[in-house]
Amino acid sequence: MYGFHLLSFFSNTCINGVSFHIYQINAKYINRFKKVFSEKEKTDVIDAKVVAEYLKFEMLPVEFKPDSPYLPLQRLIRYRYHTVKNIEKEKKTYLANLFLKFPGWVQNRPIKTLGVSSIDITTELTLDEISEMPLEQLALIVSTTGKNHWPDYRRRI
Repeated sequence: MYGFHLLSFFSNTCINGVSFHIYQINAKYINRFKKVFSEKEKTDVIDAKVVAEYLKFEMLPVEFKPDSPYLPLQRLIRYRYHTVKNIEKEKKTYLANLFLKFPGWVQNRPIKTLGVSSIDITTELTLDEISEMPLEQLALIVSTTGKNHWPDYRRRI
């Protein structure tokens, strides 16, 4: 989680005029390699020895370069994933609350549950108002809130 920021910091740092070559090793490779050793303790000294042994046997990975051209794309993809998960969670919460107010609506789904028309109807009208409303008036409300995607509502009644 913090690897990129630390690597970027140390790759741009120069101590006493000496610059460093920074490498990034996947932790799962070190973890698999550590299973070869008998010591299973998790201490910094043992972990450092395991990394040193790993580097003796394995090839050195590619040097870390902080100016990755794919970094903005990676951030956008992670942000989009996070946003989609939040929308999914909010939809589930809305449907759970909608079920409490209109149980038959959620089960039968007469129109798309999360469409503009259904959200307008369920937030502005009560169940009693919907049941007492004439069918033509309800169809007109659905047609107008749905941007007239159901223009021939009189023929469908």
